Amino acid sequence: PPIGIAEWIAPPINGNAPTARCGHSLTIIGRRAIVFGGLGEVQAQATQFNDVYSLDLDGGDNAQWNLLPVSGAAPEPRWKHIAGCLDENTLIIFGGIGKKSKRYNDVWTLDVSQENLTWTEVSTSGTIPCPRGHHSGSIFDGKLVIFGGYGGHGQRRAFYNDVHILELTGEQAMVWSKPEPEGPAPKPRGDHSASLVSLASTPDSRFLLIMGGRDHGSFFSDMHLLDLTKMTWTPFPTSTPPTAPNCLCNHMAIGIQAVPFYKLFLFGGQAGSASSRTDWRYINSVNCMDLGRLEWMATDSSGSSFVQGNFPSNREDCACAYDRRNNRILVHGGWADKWLGDLYYLDVSSIVGPPYACYSLEPSEGPLTGQTPIRITGEDFSPATSIKVQFSDGKNTEIVDAKYVSKTQLTCNSPDWTKYPPGEVYVRVNLRGEGWTVHIVKWAYFVNTKPGKCVAYGPGLFETDNAGWGFPAVFKVQAKDTGGRNRTSGGEAACWRPRVVYVETGEEIACRVEDCKDGTYDFVYVPHHPGSYTVSVGYLDPLISSDVVYIRGSPWTACFEDPWNKAKFQGDAPPADPGLLAFTLLKKVMLYGGAADELVCFDPDSLAWDRPQVEGTAPARRQLQTMTPL
Repeated sequence: PPIGIAEWIAPPINGNAPTARCGHSLTIIGRRAIVFGGLGEVQAQATQFNDVYSLDLDGGDNAQWNLLPVSGAAPEPRWKHIAGCLDENTLIIFGGIGKKSKRYNDVWTLDVSQENLTWTEVSTSGTIPCPRGHHSGSIFDGKLVIFGGYGGHGQRRAFYNDVHILELTGEQAMVWSKPEPEGPAPKPRGDHSASLVSLASTPDSRFLLIMGGRDHGSFFSDMHLLDLTKMTWTPFPTSTPPTAPNCLCNHMAIGIQAVPFYKLFLFGGQAGSASSRTDWRYINSVNCMDLGRLEWMATDSSGSSFVQGNFPSNREDCACAYDRRNNRILVHGGWADKWLGDLYYLDVSSIVGPPYACYSLEPSEGPLTGQTPIRITGEDFSPATSIKVQFSDGKNTEIVDAKYVSKTQLTCNSPDWTKYPPGEVYVRVNLRGEGWTVHIVKWAYFVNTKPGKCVAYGPGLFETDNAGWGFPAVFKVQAKDTGGRNRTSGGEAACWRPRVVYVETGEEIACRVEDCKDGTYDFVYVPHHPGSYTVSVGYLDPLISSDVVYIRGSPWTACFEDPWNKAKFQGDAPPADPGLLAFTLLKKVMLYGGAADELVCFDPDSLAWDRPQVEGTAPARRQLQTMTPL
């Protein structure tokens, strides 16, 4: 999709797909997305599941599903649980709701490394959360963080706003703790979302962003930040905290790392009222918050202002996951007065991009013939065997190789564009096939500089009114293309061929070219003698011709005179004397000392020498004295 636009895709389904369901989990492990559990229908009866399916993420345009064989004891069927990726071969689940509304607080892991999958019930200790469903769970820094939900021991039922942490690694592995974060906590709730994000104001901190949800009486639209390092509820760095576009619950929200700022994507759910649980509807709207600006992207209620394609139908309780390699959000199933089993991809590559970015080009334009050296400035580049740079105007595309220079710089040469019309193109970078950058960076292809259209001007070409010889003489050339349009960038200093010759002797004078990087070039030379000089300017593009072509008006004749003039003075200057001392008094120069005992004054305004009458007795003649005005 175009830069800044997401796109819905409904892939063709192959294989043994999961039955329609809601409240299930979808977790990416390696290059597979694993579906577990959920609530669906079997023989016209609502039924919880504990089956396991996998979706091949490298299956191309088709969605290849498989029902996976599982050996040994398995978790009881459930929905409204949470699941996460423990490591590259292991799924972990916690809690959920089973038959007869039974709540769970057990922990299971699933080894997916073998052909036959194996479940293991994990024995945990510490402050174990009470049984619950409708909660959220996020894995961060070797920890499983649980927030909120609905449940309780025995027949007790309540909404929660507590935080529980399960250590997943180290000496305290599988030990629960219950921190008490400082700061104003969200109200107790369930069916909310929890997303791992960073903010522009604190890029090195990670937060759990809680959004929406419901309790017994209403829906929520508020958003809260839990600082996972300090374990505190932290206000947003804005005078007015952001909110969800609607009061909503059972929605999908995923925080995705992007450069330079995280993006928070939101889809579907129940949209309702802050004051009533009876006023609600299913929705299929999409939105995205830039966590640098803390603003939602959509300018309409559905999200079609930045999303194209065929939208999924309205729904809640779908399962979702983010496929980092393909830059797409997977959405499966859900509920909207019936169970759903469809699969959609939301391609967000043109919004999120890869974990690196391209910000600017130097220069920013070049000739259609290409081969212009370009310095690419960006962020988080890394050495790679494959670095590609794409030039595209939307219809035509050329791709060239680039070289790694540093974390913030790459270099490449512009490709030949003579098969296509001149104009602006978008430039994107791809490292290791991880995806094309999404920041808008433009390169302009111009029709090559036409020497016969270029113009030169400035005092370095004047026959009269020049500065004297011995001083730098400067003139400027405005480069123009074959259409007579002014060039607006440089990069062609090496193509210019200036020549300055002293007419009287035929001596050639050095002339340097300075690129002003705006389509103009300064030519500077220093005449060594008074008299006439012939100045010519040619242009040589070795990619087009081996001949130098001279610009319009070339050559010119420039003349320079002796810059020194002998001034005529009034009065008699004092004789030269090594002991004579000069100093300034007001606007005049005063001289005294040496063999003479007189005071001499020089007036620079009238160019006149004068010997003023001085009263009193003069000091004895002397040398090497000091004098200063008072």
